[in-house]
Amino acid sequence: MRPTHVSTLFDELTPRSVHCATITDVGGGELLAACYAFSYETSPDSIIVTSRFRDGAWGPIATPIDYPGIAVGNPVLYMDSEGIVHLFFVVVMGEGWTDAYVVQATSRDGGRSWGNANRVHERRGLMTKTRPIEVDGRLLLPVYDEGQWCSMVLVRERDGIWRLHGDTTSRGRTLQPAIVARSDGCLDMYSRGRTGRVFHALSVDGGYSWTASRPTELPNPNAGVEALRTQGGALMLIGNPATMGRERLAFQVSHDDGRSWSEPLDIETVDDGELSYPYAILDTQGFIQLLYTRQRTEIVHVVWSPGSLDEGEMYA
Repeated sequence: MRPTHVSTLFDELTPRSVHCATITDVGGGELLAACYAFSYETSPDSIIVTSRFRDGAWGPIATPIDYPGIAVGNPVLYMDSEGIVHLFFVVVMGEGWTDAYVVQATSRDGGRSWGNANRVHERRGLMTKTRPIEVDGRLLLPVYDEGQWCSMVLVRERDGIWRLHGDTTSRGRTLQPAIVARSDGCLDMYSRGRTGRVFHALSVDGGYSWTASRPTELPNPNAGVEALRTQGGALMLIGNPATMGRERLAFQVSHDDGRSWSEPLDIETVDDGELSYPYAILDTQGFIQLLYTRQRTEIVHVVWSPGSLDEGEMYA
């Protein structure tokens, strides 16, 4: 299928690297994106930056998170059903990602200003990467334990308290889970792992408990994946369809809740380097909004029109 829009953002931050982009629809025809910029991963000069998309163009860069001398990373943006924009990210309180904590700041004006950031959970080594989903009035934030390689879920209950669930997914030794709802009400979790395959786990109780993560037949070079339900109900999985290397970014489609998948359809390929960390949403108009990292120097924005997957459109 042909994209309706392709652009790049955050490339003016070079020579800093940019990575781990996130995007949310903040209403009024605007999108808000973020990523983190750094000299090297866990560097003390890392910052989280944002930009707004309106009328077909990305606006100026803002820097909502800059803690001098302290590493930050892996932002996740999400506007909930009450119009509150959440910015989740990690703060490294030590030498590396295993010393990270998940924190959260919120905005009531579409991400133009932010309140103080607060720790979401006391567990050290928790990391974010993919977007949350709302289920029965609860917010489910996919997380993982960097030290134990364990995909899990932080659940914000109706009382506002965050609780950690999903330790049974650790048997697959996985990271960076992406969660998507199935047509039967169950939840699928797709994660990266070390065996050259995408891993899958299932929850039948709204995310409180999960089956052990097990490898699927879908290739994956230990790189982040994204799972998205389209306007027409198709399941879209985005990632690097190879057992090694991140030179190819592609998507696959399932019309039967992941029982079978189409062949990978390329989004972009490079001869050397990486295309990685896809992050996608379905905006309020039904458009698929995708961000991903290109060569750690820029973030790519790709848009597909509503229904294009379900109408069977493919790249020429």
